[in-house]
Amino acid sequence: MTDIYDVYGGNFDLESAMQKVSDALGVELVLHSSEHLGGDYYRTSFPNDTVEVIRNGPFEDPDEAPYDEFSEYRVIVVINESPKHDEYRDKLIAAGFEHLEREAIGGPGDAQPIS
Repeated sequence: MTDIYDVYGGNFDLESAMQKVSDALGVELVLHSSEHLGGDYYRTSFPNDTVEVIRNGPFEDPDEAPYDEFSEYRVIVVINESPKHDEYRDKLIAAGFEHLEREAIGGPGDAQPIS
C-alpha cells in the first residue's frame, strides 16, 4: 500500500490558516505544541486523517522554520496518509493554499516525489 503525503503553503497567521483548513476540509483541529515544530501547531485527532497546520515563520533565524525549504510561506499544511488526498488538494487550493509537494511512501521505489 502506498501512503500519500501532501504539503501546502500559505501566507496566513496560524489561527486564520487553521480556520481556513478546518472550514475547507470539515475537520476539527486541536491546538498542540512541539519544540521540533517551532511551538504551537494544530492537528486532527487520531484516528482521523492526519492534518497538521504548522507555523513556518517568520523566525529570527530562517533555518528554525520546520519546513525551511518553503520559508517563503508563513504556514505549512501537511496531509498524511489520507485516502481523500485529491479531494483535500482541490479544497485547500480553493481556500488559498498552494500545493507544494506530494510524496508517495510504501510503494515500489519508496519515497518518490510525485507532484
